[in-house]
Amino acid sequence: MFDDDFFKKTSEALNGFFDSIEKSIKGLQNEVDSTKDKMMKQAEESAKNAEAEAAKTDADKTGTAAGEAKGEKDAAGGNDEGKKQNANPIGDWFNKILDGGSKNAVGEKGIAYYRADTADTVNIFCEVPGCDKTSVNVKYEKDMLIVRAKKNLPEVEGTVLFKEAVGVRAGELEQKIRVGKLDQTSIHAGYKNGILTITCKRPQV
Repeated sequence: MFDDDFFKKTSEALNGFFDSIEKSIKGLQNEVDSTKDKMMKQAEESAKNAEAEAAKTDADKTGTAAGEAKGEKDAAGGNDEGKKQNANPIGDWFNKILDGGSKNAVGEKGIAYYRADTADTVNIFCEVPGCDKTSVNVKYEKDMLIVRAKKNLPEVEGTVLFKEAVGVRAGELEQKIRVGKLDQTSIHAGYKNGILTITCKRPQV
């Protein structure tokens, strides 16, 4: 039979075993908590770094855009300065043509046209289909050719319940085309098949 001393030793051994297990569990829990804290801190630092990098990228983009805009402005200024330094009658004429190009957009009441210049002449072809020949007029003033025409839409008998016009310009039409200095006596206009052809010569330098 087992004596009391045996049970005492067995109980102490079991208590020691359970204590060691409890200590191991606490140690593992502490390691888990420590690892969790480290991971949280790393995540927070990563988030902060990502925000800082994004802010830096945005700032770089803004700076780059500003630099490009400044470069374009400086380049434009340089081109203007170059034009002034290399001024000459022919160069001035071409500069007027280039500067006026963006101002020749066909507006709501404008006339579509095609332009082809040679070394000696200016040739312009305006689309004026449906316009009466007698309503087409060409005038030259202040370095511009002014083309005017009138287009009337067809009349329909009876009560018109619905009207629709797609891409059709009607009524009084006008288009200004910057051409620079011209020999006014050489301006000639012809009208055929809905196309107004304008030819003129540049003045002798």
